[in-house]
Amino acid sequence: MQLSLQLELPAPGIAPGRFVMVQIGEHLEPFLRRPFFIAGAADDTVALLVARRGRAGSWLAARHPGDAVSLLGPLGKGIAAASGVRNLLLAANGVDVAPLLLLAERTAAQRSITVLLGSTESEVGYPAALLPPEVEALSIAGGPDGQALADAVAEHAAWADQVVVAGSEALLARVASLLRSRLLRRTVTAMLITPLPCGTGVCNGCAVQTRRRGLRLACLDGPAFELRDLY
Repeated sequence: MQLSLQLELPAPGIAPGRFVMVQIGEHLEPFLRRPFFIAGAADDTVALLVARRGRAGSWLAARHPGDAVSLLGPLGKGIAAASGVRNLLLAANGVDVAPLLLLAERTAAQRSITVLLGSTESEVGYPAALLPPEVEALSIAGGPDGQALADAVAEHAAWADQVVVAGSEALLARVASLLRSRLLRRTVTAMLITPLPCGTGVCNGCAVQTRRRGLRLACLDGPAFELRDLY
């Protein structure tokens, strides 16, 4: 089950692809905050997409209006449609679609957008009815590794000027391999969904090896990277 939660957060700095670190519980147990991507923004609130699973998701989904929640952020670098892009393809499995929702919301009026909403054996797909009416949504059912979503991205990428895929390293690597095998050269932004222990670059626990820039940190230099710089 998924939940959209409204939280007060200063508007400056809110952008698609950025995230906040949420303190789970009222004390320092657990000590480390948990990352949640900003899925929507309006007036003085932001929306977080929360899966009711695990300690963090279950606790956050149980909050009620008026409850205090400690947030750190927004953090990370935002993502945007490149200049001149008319056809934008977005793709993610389950709750990993969160960083793409605000991008779709803010660019739907200027571009043709298709969102591939993947589901796996353990992840339900995001409800297409919750997307802006201007956005085309396609539900993609697949196995535990999200292979069906990667195949769908490669299939639909031919018409897109830019592709943004959010997901695990395994999913992103498969997308890169399929695009190479089909000789499809597209601008592809990879939104890397990976553990972000501190979210601020202090712990170096989210190091990512890139082709051109060496070792980068997902929390500071990402979580969005060029796909060809990763694989």
